[in-house]
Amino acid sequence: MPKLRQLIDRVAAAERRKAAGDPSVAGPFEREASNLLKDPWAARDAYIDIVLDRSSASLAAFFAEHANHPLTREEQIRALQLLEIQRHALLMYTSCGWFFDELS
Repeated sequence: MPKLRQLIDRVAAAERRKAAGDPSVAGPFEREASNLLKDPWAARDAYIDIVLDRSSASLAAFFAEHANHPLTREEQIRALQLLEIQRHALLMYTSCGWFFDELS
């Protein structure tokens, strides 16, 4: 198995432990996002609405639903950065390229 795939699997295993209630692997996303979002994981799941429509109205509706307080512009930017990081973490598993030892 490629080393990158092994690393991705270790990260996924840590996420499963976190989901099972192990606070030692809660990770920076959950710790930081919980200061901005009611439920960081629900916001992550709903973030697809922002990916598909980045209009001001869509952003306003998203933050009205998911923010745990009225966010400043800087806080909104940070929340979007954290959500984008999570989106890319999910994308790690969508490419069949990770299943091959030799990509060429």
